[in-house]
Amino acid sequence: MATNTTPDNLLKPQSTDQIAPLETVLGNMQDSVQTALTNRNKQMFLMFATAAAMNAAPGTQIGQHAFVYNDSTVANNGDYVWSGTAWVAPSPVIPYGFAASMTGAQSVSGGWALLTAYATPDISRGFTLASGVLTVQQAGWYDISAAFFTPSQGVQSFLITKNSAVVTAGVLMQIQVSGLSAYGAKPVYLVPNDQLRMFGAAPASNQPVTSASFLSVTFKSVR
Repeated sequence: MATNTTPDNLLKPQSTDQIAPLETVLGNMQDSVQTALTNRNKQMFLMFATAAAMNAAPGTQIGQHAFVYNDSTVANNGDYVWSGTAWVAPSPVIPYGFAASMTGAQSVSGGWALLTAYATPDISRGFTLASGVLTVQQAGWYDISAAFFTPSQGVQSFLITKNSAVVTAGVLMQIQVSGLSAYGAKPVYLVPNDQLRMFGAAPASNQPVTSASFLSVTFKSVR
């Protein structure tokens, strides 16, 4: 058997192998494949006790992975990928989602009002928000949670619509309770360009929507 010119140095048969038993020839080929796979795995995923040891050992190919497992600086531990010039820690994957509270700058009186006074979202990935309209960019199953608070005693109500600017159509969820607050949660399937709107109603006039009110849409799965 002779080594060919592939990166894994697999053995290939030669005419002289004809004098060897077939099981020997096939066994040698099997061993060469197993050795190549073992070496390839070792090359693609490396283990280092410290980040310093990793940085002292440059990678051999772009996309190669390394793992630091016992660095005294805890933040240095974890996965790394060879960029071609350095070991870099991949950016964490942030899930699709939206969450924002109200600013307290909007008041409602009696009937339904579209809630628009959102504070800067805590997270807004896969969504755009404009004038109280939340537009979906990524299809999937989401959990919608919301709360509506005003200082007024009495029946508090809010509802969320999908693709409807009026409260008489496209209602996804509607909550109505007696007291100071109303809140709820519901799973729903959304597709790109679906629009969500949150409306609130209070039993008394000129009731501020407090900053404890919020809307949250959390991605759960694609299907």
